[in-house]
This record gives sequence, structure tokens and C-alpha cells, in this order.
Amino acid sequence: MSTFGYIITTLGAVVVAVCTMLGSIRVAHESRRAATRATEVTAEDNMVDQALRMASDYRQDRDDMRARLDKIEAKVEEQGEQLKQERLRREGLARELDRKEERLTALERRFRAAVAYIQALLDLLRSHQIEAPTPPEGINITD
Repeated sequence: MSTFGYIITTLGAVVVAVCTMLGSIRVAHESRRAATRATEVTAEDNMVDQALRMASDYRQDRDDMRARLDKIEAKVEEQGEQLKQERLRREGLARELDRKEERLTALERRFRAAVAYIQALLDLLRSHQIEAPTPPEGINITD
């Protein structure tokens, strides 16, 4: 082979080697860029997944709180109803106590009137010098 042929062959081999090297640099660069993009996409996916999990957790917490609030509201309503019933019962007892006090007051007036009448009869008997009968056993009549 002539020198010129040798130079052309060598130059061709160098061009092929340089093109191959540039191609592999380009492929490596694109591979790194794709890997970086894939990492960024994975990181974004992870962030999206984490945000979705947090949103789901918050929804679950909200639902749990609503359920607890519903239970508390039901309990408060029940206690309110119990308090209302208790107030009505106490009002009824107060009315009954008032009626019994009125009856007791009326009985006391009658009793005092009866005692006064008995005293008047005893005084009348004494004024006519009639001995009063002895009271039944267990009853002590004193002035």
C-alpha cells in the first residue's frame, strides 16, 4: 500500500474512532440526562405519592373526628334530654311537696282549732266543777 493509501486508511480509522468516541460521549450524556430525568420523575412521583398518602390520612383523620363529633353530639343530646326529664321530675316533686305542705298547714290549723276546742271544753267542765275524764294511755294532756 502506498503512503497516501496508508494515510487515508489511517485517517479513515481515526475519523471512525473519533465519530465512535463522539457517539459514545453523546450516548453517555443522553443516558445520564435520561437517568437524571428518570430520577426527577421518580422523585416527583414519590412526592405526589406522599402528598396523596397525606391527603388520604387527613381525610381519614377528618372522618374519624366527624365520627367522634357525632358521638359527642349524640351524647350531649341524650344528656340534654336526661336533664330535661330530671328537671320535669323535680318540678313535679316540687309541686307535690307544695301540695303536701298546704295539706299539712291545713291539718295544723285544724289540729290547733281542735286543741283550742278541747281546751275550751275542759275549761267549761272545770268551771262547772266536773272532773275531766282521764285521757287514754299514752296521751299526755298538759296546759
